[in-house]
Amino acid sequence: MKKFLRFLAVIGALWNVTPKATAADANENDKVKANVTVFANAEQVDDKSTFGDVTLKPQVEVENGDYKFGYLGSFYNWGYTDRTHGDWMTLMSRLQLENEDWAFQLGRMQLRPDYVAYLKTPMTTTLDNDIMCAGTCRTFTGTHLAHKGTGLGVGLVAHDTRMTPTHWDTGLVTWEKKFGNEWGVAAHVGAGDKGFHNAGLTVAWMPTDKTSVVAEGIYDKKVTHGILGARHKLTDDLALFAGLKVDKADHGKVTGWATAGASYDLGKGFSVVGAVKQDIGGHQGTHGIVGLRYCGNFGQ
Repeated sequence: MKKFLRFLAVIGALWNVTPKATAADANENDKVKANVTVFANAEQVDDKSTFGDVTLKPQVEVENGDYKFGYLGSFYNWGYTDRTHGDWMTLMSRLQLENEDWAFQLGRMQLRPDYVAYLKTPMTTTLDNDIMCAGTCRTFTGTHLAHKGTGLGVGLVAHDTRMTPTHWDTGLVTWEKKFGNEWGVAAHVGAGDKGFHNAGLTVAWMPTDKTSVVAEGIYDKKVTHGILGARHKLTDDLALFAGLKVDKADHGKVTGWATAGASYDLGKGFSVVGAVKQDIGGHQGTHGIVGLRYCGNFGQ
């Protein structure tokens, strides 16, 4: 309890600390890490125009004694070769304070374990983006406090993307736990004065360091999403994957897709991916997908 109260006291102090004051108070015992991760993708689906996207993830972390204080952002943009393009989006922009027992987040955050489908069983860029938009990245704006030992967390978040505290009207309960190296479970439930908002469950099975199977169920904005992903590494560079995603609105029919494909690591942060996608429901069709991916980390 004393550790928890001390942790809350540090959180309270942060509300009144400016970046300038923090820098002035830094001493030679602080450990500072700063880097930017770049994700870039180019992908062709059938004979349509080429799709491309880029994600920039700046991160700064200061470690002092038992505490770590940091910032993590994620900024995204996309476009097609026919000049159709989007604007820069802020996927994540949060401050985090943690010690051995607790982790506190403030801002726009993504509450997801490292074994969700689009991370543990990645497929193609467009399919992974579809999985993320279904809610598996669980993006919230507000505050969240988690206890590392039990995996339990509580938060107060907004029903929209605004940072204004008056919009933080949704209570959030989360739970994340790994059972050895083979199993991982994560769940969340959000509800406010207007009733139940969203919920999600992730179950990951990792029988070996080369094989991963992830099942996810997400309910968000009156739509239920079911996701199943599997990935197996044949060699250090070559991996096979398969996936299924189904969507069901409260008053609508089932739609989605099924896919199978392979990815190959070219080295230097580059990899190529190819897959076949079969639509389910709606305008059914079979599509071929081929793409090039890049991931690089720059900094200290």
